[in-house]
Amino acid sequence: MPSKSSPTSKSVGERTDSIPSLLRHTSIYAITPIFQRLLGLVLVGVYTAVLPAGEYGLLGLIALFLALFPLLIGTSITAGVSRHYFLYDDSEDRSSVISGAAIALTASSTAGAALVLIFREPIAGFLFAVQGKTPNAAFVEYISICALLVPFSLLTKTGIEALQVQKRSKAVVAISLAKTLLETALKLYFLFVPKMGVLGFLYAMLIGEMLAGTAFAVYIARVHGKRLVSRTFKPLVLYTLPLIPMGIFQLCLHQADTLLIQRLGPQDVIGMGSDGVPLTVANQWLGVYFLGYQIPFLFHAAVMGSFMRIWAPNVFALNDEGASRENMRRIGTLVALCIGGLYAQVALFGREAVQLIGRQDAYQAASEVVPWVALGYVAYALYGLSQIVLMKVFAVRALAALNALALGVNLLLNFLWIPDHGSVGAAAATTVAFSVLALSAAWLSGREGVPPFSSASVSAGLLLVAGAAAAGAAIDRASEPWAAGGLAAKAGVSIALLLLLLASIPTDDRKRFFETLRGRS
Repeated sequence: MPSKSSPTSKSVGERTDSIPSLLRHTSIYAITPIFQRLLGLVLVGVYTAVLPAGEYGLLGLIALFLALFPLLIGTSITAGVSRHYFLYDDSEDRSSVISGAAIALTASSTAGAALVLIFREPIAGFLFAVQGKTPNAAFVEYISICALLVPFSLLTKTGIEALQVQKRSKAVVAISLAKTLLETALKLYFLFVPKMGVLGFLYAMLIGEMLAGTAFAVYIARVHGKRLVSRTFKPLVLYTLPLIPMGIFQLCLHQADTLLIQRLGPQDVIGMGSDGVPLTVANQWLGVYFLGYQIPFLFHAAVMGSFMRIWAPNVFALNDEGASRENMRRIGTLVALCIGGLYAQVALFGREAVQLIGRQDAYQAASEVVPWVALGYVAYALYGLSQIVLMKVFAVRALAALNALALGVNLLLNFLWIPDHGSVGAAAATTVAFSVLALSAAWLSGREGVPPFSSASVSAGLLLVAGAAAAGAAIDRASEPWAAGGLAAKAGVSIALLLLLLASIPTDDRKRFFETLRGRS
C-alpha cells in the first residue's frame, strides 16, 4: 500500500517548502511559457495582419476541439501522475505510475482518433455550425489533422509531467523551447510560402507533436519501462475518474463561449478564407473575442501556469503539519496579490495591447473584451490555488460539483448576453462564472481546514484590482488612443494599485517577503 506521508515525500516537502526554492523553480519553468507567449504575441500579430477576423476566429474553434477531445479520452490521468508519484517510496513503483499513464493514454487516444476520423464530417458540421449541407472539405481536413496529432500530443504531455515530478526543470525548458521554435518556424512557412491559413497552422502543430511525442515515447519506455502495474495503476484511475467531468466542466468554462458565439451569432457569409472556407459574421465576432481573450490568457499561461507547475508537486509532497499549512497559506496570499497586480496591468492597458497586435480595424473591438477577461483570470488564479489544496485532500468530487455550478452560471449568462452584446457579453459571462468558482472553492478549502490564502488580504486586493480596471475603462472613454494624458493617468493608477496591494499584505508576511528578496531567509 502507498504511504501518504512517506519519508521521501516528507523530505521533498521540507526541501521545497520555501519561497526561494519556489522562485528558483518557477523562474526556470517560466522561461518556456514566457518565451512561448512572446512568440505567440508576435505570431498573433502576424496572423491578424494577414488573416481576416473571421478566419482568425476559426482558430478559436480549433483550440476548443483540441482541448475537448483529449479530455474525453482520459488526458486527466496526467493530473493524477504528480499526485500518485509521491505516494510511493520505491523507484519502480514511481516509474510504473508514469509508464502506466503513458500506455493507457496511447491506447485511448488511438481508439479515439480512429472514431473521430470515421465521423469527421458530422463533427466538422457541428463545430463550424454548417447547417443543412455537407461541410466544406477544408473543415473536414481540419478535424482529421486534429485527430492525428492528439495521440502524439498526449505522449508529449505525459513525458513533460514525468520530467516535472523529478524536478528536471531545465530539461523541460530545453525540450519545450525546441518544440516551440520548430512549430513557430513551420507556421510562418506555411502562412507565407504556400499561403495556407488554418491548415498551415495545423500541419505545423502535427509535425511538432509527432516529433516530440515519438521522442517521449522512447524516453518513457527506456527510463520508466513498458509496464502497466495494477497495484499502482488502479488507484491512479480511481483518482482520475472524477477529474474527467471536472476537466470537461473547466474546459467549457474557458471555451464553451467560443462555440456559443459561433452558433448564436449571425450566420451571414461575408467572405472566404485562405483555405476556401466561407466566413460569417459570427466568425468575425469570434475572431474579435479570440484576440481579446488571448491577451490576458498569454499572461496567465506564462505567469500562473509556471507557478502551478512547481507549486502542485510541492503541495502534494508536503507533510500535514501546521507549519507547512501556514507556509502554504502565506505563499498563496503573496502569489494571489502579485497575480492581481499583474493582471490589473493587462486590464488597464488592454486597448493599447489590442492596437499593437490587432493590425486590422475589424480587431479593434477586442479592446472591450480584454478588461473583462483579465479580471476573470484573476478569479481563476485564486481558484487554482484552492484547487491544488483540495486535490491534496482528495476532494475531487466536490471540485467537480463546483465546476458544474460555475459552468451553469456561465452558460446561462452566455445565452442571455451574447445575442445582444456579442463578444463583450461572452467576456462578462466568463468573469462572473470564474468569480463564482473562486469564491466557492475558497469557501470549501477553508471548510476542509486548509485555506490557500488570507481571505482578508486577498479580498482587499480584489477590490483594488476591480477599481483599477474600472478606472482604466473610464480613462479610455475620456481620451484618444495613445494620448499622453491618458497614458499618464493609467501609469498613475498602475503605481497606486501596486503600492496599495503591497500595503494589503499582512505585516509579518511583507517583512518576510522583503527579507527573502534580500537573501536573508
